[in-house]
Amino acid sequence: MGCPSSGVRCGSAGERRPSAFPEVPTAGPEGSTTQARTPRRCRGRDPGSVTAETALALPSVAVLLALVASVTVAVGAQLSCTDAARAGARAAARGESPTRVNEVAARLAPSGSEISLTRGGSTVRVRVASTADLPLPGLPSVRIVASAVAEVEDPSGGALP
Repeated sequence: MGCPSSGVRCGSAGERRPSAFPEVPTAGPEGSTTQARTPRRCRGRDPGSVTAETALALPSVAVLLALVASVTVAVGAQLSCTDAARAGARAAARGESPTRVNEVAARLAPSGSEISLTRGGSTVRVRVASTADLPLPGLPSVRIVASAVAEVEDPSGGALP
């Protein structure tokens, strides 16, 4: 049997399912009749399906957001270590003292970072290592390491003797 024409199309056969608010004749002013809509359940639909789907999707979304936050923390720590190593290498290349190089690198590095300076021939290398604590419970801390190499600048500024 066909569905009322006031409904919404459903299925592939072009049937119409009853509207959620079918028209019901009611008495209006001066004895006229009007059509009012009253709520009615739609057949063939599970009323708890949206709730169940939401209950299944929310934990997945929460885990995804926590993973995104963890990656953001790790990438931020990596960028800070890289910036600190570059700044330290530039300072060392200019001939700054090892204490000054550590100060420059420590200013940009995450707190608790290990900073090491190695001089070899005409180059200097600054290595910054840190640990990033991830916000997702149960995940271990991530070790972040960055290093930068710079060529030692000529103290005479390249002037001829």
